[in-house]
Amino acid sequence: MEELNQFHPSSECIVVDDGSSDHSRDLLRQNFPAVRLIERGCNQGFSSAANAGIRAARHERLLLLNNDVEVLPGFLEHLHLVFEERPNTFAVASLQKQTLTDGTVALDGFNAVRWRAGLLDLNNRTADVMAGQDLSLGYCTAGCSLFSREKLLAVGGFCELFDPFYYEDVELSLQAARRGWRLAFAPKSVVEHRHGSTTRKKPWKMKIVPSRNYFFLHWLVLAGRSAWGPHLLALVLHILKWLLQGRLVLLFGLLQALARIPELAKERRRRGCGAVLAVTDVLLAQES
Repeated sequence: MEELNQFHPSSECIVVDDGSSDHSRDLLRQNFPAVRLIERGCNQGFSSAANAGIRAARHERLLLLNNDVEVLPGFLEHLHLVFEERPNTFAVASLQKQTLTDGTVALDGFNAVRWRAGLLDLNNRTADVMAGQDLSLGYCTAGCSLFSREKLLAVGGFCELFDPFYYEDVELSLQAARRGWRLAFAPKSVVEHRHGSTTRKKPWKMKIVPSRNYFFLHWLVLAGRSAWGPHLLALVLHILKWLLQGRLVLLFGLLQALARIPELAKERRRRGCGAVLAVTDVLLAQES
């Protein structure tokens, strides 16, 4: 709140409580009466919770911040500067720092996406970029990035098929890139991120949901025979490999994704409206 008020006194802070079972809501009401609290009766997941906040927001520039993120002084100014310089910007990502148990600091926030043999390959390249390498940003992390609310709504917000978590920000960013909008990284905007402290789910769900959502990601953004042909071939080869290796969790994820094909087809049509580029063309252009 202090950082927000110092940078933009007329700003607002919205907290979406996604079915918490502790005393978070009471603490907010007692200590931060200026916060707009959106209460949800049960925990549904990141995408639907974020969409509730996006719809309620009144300003054009919208900072999404997870509750496991601690901001450092001045981080907002560097995010806003990117929007001032490039009005076509969809989102700007902060530099994330995480202190590991051995005392070393891991860097995150700059994530690359590549098209490799029919599959989307995601890699954290933050350390390389901070070391001076010139790379293209693939997606902005949803938990600590500044977005254009107008563009967010034009895409359709976060796809709620991804609930409860994982890959929703990748799909959203790729949909924005397909519309010709810019993704950016602001390394001078720094936050501390305590990864994993907000997803206390059963182990089996933690494994199956990311697998299912990885297939959702592909099936929502891929277009054209040049993409679908290699992707389907890659799926067949990977299924055979998973069977031989006994990696049944990946097969369960695939089966869960296939079971929701009707919903996915509807979302694909809705979220694909306005796209002028194929995602493979976007990724190839980034590599050139």
